[in-house]
Amino acid sequence: MKKTFKRVVSLSLALSMALSMAACKKEDKKETTTKTGDTKTEPAKKTYEKPSVVNVTWDGTILKEGDEDTDALYKAYNEAYGFEVKWTRPDHSGYSDAINQVFSAGDTSKYPDAFLLSAENYVSFAARGLLYNFKEDWDNSDIRDSVDSKGNPRFTASFLESVSSLYTVEGKSGELGLYGLPTTRGNGCVTYVRESWLEKIGKKAEDIKTYQDYMDMLTAMQKANLGDGGAVVTAAGYISKEAPYTNYLPEFYQDAYPDFIQGADGKYVDGFQLDNMKEALKRLATAKQSGLLDPDMSTNGTSQARNKFIENKCGVFTYWAGTW
Repeated sequence: MKKTFKRVVSLSLALSMALSMAACKKEDKKETTTKTGDTKTEPAKKTYEKPSVVNVTWDGTILKEGDEDTDALYKAYNEAYGFEVKWTRPDHSGYSDAINQVFSAGDTSKYPDAFLLSAENYVSFAARGLLYNFKEDWDNSDIRDSVDSKGNPRFTASFLESVSSLYTVEGKSGELGLYGLPTTRGNGCVTYVRESWLEKIGKKAEDIKTYQDYMDMLTAMQKANLGDGGAVVTAAGYISKEAPYTNYLPEFYQDAYPDFIQGADGKYVDGFQLDNMKEALKRLATAKQSGLLDPDMSTNGTSQARNKFIENKCGVFTYWAGTW
């Protein structure tokens, strides 16, 4: 019996894995003959029909057609997997709103087959029955246990364990399942510093090794009047709206985290009440009072912060690695 599902897979980690399930599924029952001549029915076995086109929604940071080598990459990808990927790319700063609008409208014909989803929306989308539970598919997939060209496992045991423990959530009927995967095996934000600003204060990137070195660099840039009104650092807010929250100002937060965290004893504590958070707030307060931080930081979106860095108004900016 074949049945089509329109529930979508939230695109994460291996796009190939998600795409392979964003089509029709069918369950076949197969009879076999035992040695005694009796007939029994084996458990239902899933098979998948490969789609010709898969619609993917991702924010604007993904590689776009026309960029250097990108067309060749997508062509090779399509040839390897045998279907066309059609991309929808809302702007990064408005991506979450765009995804919520599509699903709030309730027009299933416009739902993407696979898409990037924030950590906060992941739980609520699964609970609303909008995501496909592919735990069984993941556990039995070739990708999960695949190896690279040198014969090494693509995914470490610790990574596979983290997928199982962190991404297993309740679905609409309360069943625990796997409704998404992490987008990468690492990655994250990096701090960008304008090389021209470093040169003007007589520094190189390798000179900045400690927090004190970092603060001395910011102060020297401010004294050289390189920023817009004295501000040197810009960011999309003092704290991010979604996990991991502190990623846009890592030098100031360091090991502090404003959320519930699990201690060595297995118990959860409020990270905002810990001493390391108090120290982080002192560092932020000092930088704010010294005028090193963009005065518009509390209202900046990611696009505003990016533009200030691009337009040479600020010289230090922490943001995601890669294309943006």
